[in-house]
Amino acid sequence: MKKYLSLIVIAILFVACDSTNDFGTPFTKGQEVTLSAAIGDASNLPNKIPNKNRVTGIDNKTDIQLVWDKGDRIKVIVGKESSIFTLTSGADSSDGTFTGIMPADGTNFRVEYPISEPDISTQTYIKDGFSNGLMKMVAENGTIDDGFILKAQHALLGLQLIGNQTLGKIILKDLSGEQTYTLNCEEKLKENEATIFYVVVPVEGWENGMLVEVYDKDGVVILRKEKKGKIDFKTTEAMIMPTLEARGPGKRIGVFSVGDGKYVSFSQGNLQYIQSTKTWQFADNQWEILGEENKTGDRLDLFDWNTDGAGNFVDWGMNIIQSDSPKTWRTLSIDEWKYILHDRPNATSLLACAIIDNVVGVVILPEEWQCPEGVQITTVANEKHTWDANIKMYYFEDNVFAHNTIETTTWQTLEKAGAVFLPTAGFIKKGELTSCGTVARTWSATRHQTAKGYYISFGYSPTHDYSIRTYSNLNSDDGHSVRLVHDTIP
Repeated sequence: MKKYLSLIVIAILFVACDSTNDFGTPFTKGQEVTLSAAIGDASNLPNKIPNKNRVTGIDNKTDIQLVWDKGDRIKVIVGKESSIFTLTSGADSSDGTFTGIMPADGTNFRVEYPISEPDISTQTYIKDGFSNGLMKMVAENGTIDDGFILKAQHALLGLQLIGNQTLGKIILKDLSGEQTYTLNCEEKLKENEATIFYVVVPVEGWENGMLVEVYDKDGVVILRKEKKGKIDFKTTEAMIMPTLEARGPGKRIGVFSVGDGKYVSFSQGNLQYIQSTKTWQFADNQWEILGEENKTGDRLDLFDWNTDGAGNFVDWGMNIIQSDSPKTWRTLSIDEWKYILHDRPNATSLLACAIIDNVVGVVILPEEWQCPEGVQITTVANEKHTWDANIKMYYFEDNVFAHNTIETTTWQTLEKAGAVFLPTAGFIKKGELTSCGTVARTWSATRHQTAKGYYISFGYSPTHDYSIRTYSNLNSDDGHSVRLVHDTIP
């Protein structure tokens, strides 16, 4: 049976059954009988049960439909004998007729739906509702007995998702690993409107919390969300989780040497944290910076140097980021940053300053770089510069960033060839956002001997003019950018 529910509503509905054939009573064994089963709101049925009206959750909307599906079956019981009746008309409506053979002689009959205990481990998505057979109906001679109610041991979880992917399935797991429930759902998400997916789950067994995994049609995980701690479900209302945005796994860009035989690819953008959902993601593109949103919005992209409270570094890659598993990504050490920016062979030919979509930043080109046809980019090797070995810094004589003003369509071509862009997201010092759009400070995984962390910086300022600094350290409570990498092979 399809259940069409208004948002956040569980209905206790009732079924009235009566005989439509003039077969007389008592029934005789082997007699073919057609029964009508009309589904309706408890308040509209003549045979209401006291205290068994519809139950709503947070919402009290009343736009509720329950319709029969083609192939639905009910069990008809006479005494100790039973037989199965099948829907013969009324599919996709609330008025169905079921035909079957009476199992025994008698004057009384009992009707039950579903005919067997449902397996809730695998369910199928139904628009605005939930899977077949997960509610029960019992009627005696056309008079309601227990009514139509979600089974007492089951509860309803609603997941609200937005995105632009076509889903394949949603999997719910309890964090102790004892139970798994799968909702198969080939449904296209909407970017600006949440689609709600109802999953019937047991009331019990969620003492340790729940893991939600959402897969796209190609079997790729596009969202992982943990809800830790005991989850208390109620059978009389739906638990609706906050809207979650389904995002694909982080994109890998380029192949870069970071030392002898060590190679990495960069993430698609700077790291971001969403405070309302306590989840991590990458910027949608390489030049995206949040600026003042770090102080007034829900997202952050400037972070203190990450420690465990005792001053020991904790890599941001230890987190689940988008749909990637923990430890998929990591932070470069300061020596690896310096290797990419200066120490690798032909480093100055693989480094450039640029402006993309009005955002100032540094372009890093991968090993074995081949510039796409029709595109030009001026690298540091062709700029007037000085390398100061004492403070490990490139100085430039003029505004080299303006020498490469790149349109986003052109940048997409460069990115496909493996180019990486680090934007000037600014930094936070003593609680104030500083130099957004002109300077970047990007953390490394390396601790300074004092309570500081090492970072790289670039941009322009009254102190250093136009520069790229490959080796600096500052207080670990300053807010800097984080750009993660994925270990790879060339």
